[in-house]
Amino acid sequence: MVVRYLKIALFFFLAIIVGTVIFIVIPLLVYGKENILPDAEVVIKIQKQAKEVRDKLKISPEQNKYYEEAKKKALKSYLQFKKQRQKEIEAYRKALKELLTKKQETELTSFSPAQSFSPAHTEWKHFLLSDERLYIFMSSSVPLVTWNNYAESLDKLRETNAAIVLRGCIGGCTYFKPTLEFIKKIILPEGIEDIDFSKEGWQKELDKRTRHVQILIDPLLFRYYGITEVPCIVYAKGVSPLSGLSEGLPENLQENPQFWKICGDWKLSYLFEKLYEQSGALSLKQMAKELKNNWHHSGEK
Repeated sequence: MVVRYLKIALFFFLAIIVGTVIFIVIPLLVYGKENILPDAEVVIKIQKQAKEVRDKLKISPEQNKYYEEAKKKALKSYLQFKKQRQKEIEAYRKALKELLTKKQETELTSFSPAQSFSPAHTEWKHFLLSDERLYIFMSSSVPLVTWNNYAESLDKLRETNAAIVLRGCIGGCTYFKPTLEFIKKIILPEGIEDIDFSKEGWQKELDKRTRHVQILIDPLLFRYYGITEVPCIVYAKGVSPLSGLSEGLPENLQENPQFWKICGDWKLSYLFEKLYEQSGALSLKQMAKELKNNWHHSGEK
């Protein structure tokens, strides 16, 4: 019985030895240690070989036979996109101009650092001297009721040197449509959809509905006068621009103007009086009086 168990044990022992020789010793003798048991050096060697292979296969874009064709297609797509975008901008500008004028004499200047939207009119007044300015700094975030109140007041004054100023286009100047639509609501709050332009007297009807207010898009004015909140009103005197460029560009001014500002959502007559107290400018006092004497002004906030 003991002999039988010894034979079985010997059999298992021989089997282990044979298995070791087949699966470990023979491969080591044939392929070598580095190919069977890869250590850190072997791994590094393999990575280096792989990099060499990649470098040999790597080619520059110019060597790619499809490179020139792809570049031409990309350039063509870009030019088509740019052309289409320009068409959109021109279409929006033309649409606003037609909406504001409808064959009436108006002016819409080309886009510049100081874009202006203002219907030309013969009834503009001159409370302010030629070197005086009144800037009402606003943004689309200001409640529409405030916009309407200020626009109504400016329409009553029709002062040539007074304007509402926006920092930039609504939603960015990639697309003009949101800005034009917003300005249209301010200048033509009642719209023109029901005006019959084929009938005599349409000019008077359009003029009655149009608010005579200037709206500028000029970030340079915001920077020059340090505007950090809106609404904010600036009265400036000694403004003598050298050219038609932005009056917020220091290089475009003969000298630095004096200015006073006041911020807050208040009616314009009140703000004019406060600015008058600061500056002593009689033109501000006259404009405040004009607004108070105008019975339409009773609806102002």
